[in-house]
Amino acid sequence: VEFQRKQDIVQNWINSMLDKNPVVIINGGEPTINNYLLEMCSYTKEINPDICITINTNASTRTTQWWADLARALPKNHTVYFALDGLEDTHHLYRQDTDFNKIIEKEKKNLNKFKIPKTVKIQIFFIR
Repeated sequence: VEFQRKQDIVQNWINSMLDKNPVVIINGGEPTINNYLLEMCSYTKEINPDICITINTNASTRTTQWWADLARALPKNHTVYFALDGLEDTHHLYRQDTDFNKIIEKEKKNLNKFKIPKTVKIQIFFIR
């Protein structure tokens, strides 16, 4: 019952947004820790396949399989921004419990292993 109530709230919010906005931007905090993100993206794509979804993430969460599921849940018109704070030698100063090299390697594996299509745009920002 609790999940259904949350799902209804999210779907109502998405429906109200789709009438007004051709773009949905998901950021703030770390959006990938939202347990409903895949469902939200799938539902949005189902309602409006031409919608643009942009997600900003630090890429420190989730498994390789989850990232592949996200790629399938997103519409063609989307961008996922990976914002890595710092470079290899300074990342640990800005982020706890993450590893710069592991994040880079994970994303390379995701692209290769799941043959993520060219429509997936991944941009990595390095913030010093």
